[in-house]
Amino acid sequence: MQSRRQGEKLVAALWLAFTLLPRPPQAAAGEVIIEIYPTQTFQRMLGFGAALTESSAWLLQNELTESQRTNLLAELFDPTQGIGLTLLRHPMGSSDFRLEDYTYDDMPPGETDFALTNFNVSRDELWIIPTLQEIVSINPQIAIVGSPWSPPAWMKTTTNLYGGRLRTDCYEALAQYFLKYVQAYSNHSLHIHAVTLQNEPLFEPGDYPGMYLSPTGAIRLASLVGSCFQSNGLDTEIWICDHNWDNYGYAIEVLNDSEARAYVSGSAFHGYAGDVLAQTLVHDQHPDKDVHFTELSAGDWSGGFASILEYDALNLLIGVTRNWGSSILKWNLVLDQNHGPKIAGGCVDCTGVLTLDTSSGEITRNADY
Repeated sequence: MQSRRQGEKLVAALWLAFTLLPRPPQAAAGEVIIEIYPTQTFQRMLGFGAALTESSAWLLQNELTESQRTNLLAELFDPTQGIGLTLLRHPMGSSDFRLEDYTYDDMPPGETDFALTNFNVSRDELWIIPTLQEIVSINPQIAIVGSPWSPPAWMKTTTNLYGGRLRTDCYEALAQYFLKYVQAYSNHSLHIHAVTLQNEPLFEPGDYPGMYLSPTGAIRLASLVGSCFQSNGLDTEIWICDHNWDNYGYAIEVLNDSEARAYVSGSAFHGYAGDVLAQTLVHDQHPDKDVHFTELSAGDWSGGFASILEYDALNLLIGVTRNWGSSILKWNLVLDQNHGPKIAGGCVDCTGVLTLDTSSGEITRNADY
């Protein structure tokens, strides 16, 4: 009985103390009260941006005059005079938005190049690298993320850029391929902030470059790439998964491996399937690793400007950041009025952040913008 009375007195005392605490102001009709807790911090944002595919780079270099391109890139990337995009993803070799299929070490059928003596980025030197260099001159703080859709065909079980898996004897060669890519871009005064190991690794497209890479394969590759970067003094980060939210278990499985985890800085997600809450599930398992959002495209299927803007505000601007996302990347930076230019394969009605009408020269700033 004595214990019960003491408990009742404690409850009464706590209730009295609670009623004496300062109460937050009550919002009047039509007003909103926002409470700020300056000591409570979450993730640090890396940035926002889009992908400089070969299609986008070709348009910028071939359908605009030099002054038009400079003005447009300043509008996109200048942190004071423009909208200040700070992040760019670009395919390491061709994606589905390309003018032809290529990698950095293509060989004739039946031939291999384990020493990577044929490695070169000459195709990127046509349009992608000059565009990146101009963007960096406008905003030196830009972070560049490289993502491969497929390694060279000779490294794959299909000996084809479409579909297939990495040959078991090519993991070391592919790790060196990543190293040479970062070094080659550095020779063009372009720092690669991060690489993802494989775009959408659980999907094998049949009409554009791609490759299946299992979590076990990603664990092995992450360890090899990380070791190559470390031994060569590179600070380029490694992001794993780079696939839809519904594949979040992939990221957890890779990060659960102690060797791979030592080299991996975070996981990356796309928004074509699943729920953004998956990012928190990964973060809760590995709170010391970053979470990134690396791709979502709008298109003719999206319901128009208002629908796209509403979806992105809810799921990306709010959803990604509330679920530990440090970056948000949309897909193509710019496409033409025909959803290209591109050769056949992949998305046929995707839209970009910008639409450049090649017949009139008009630039439309879409909901992504």
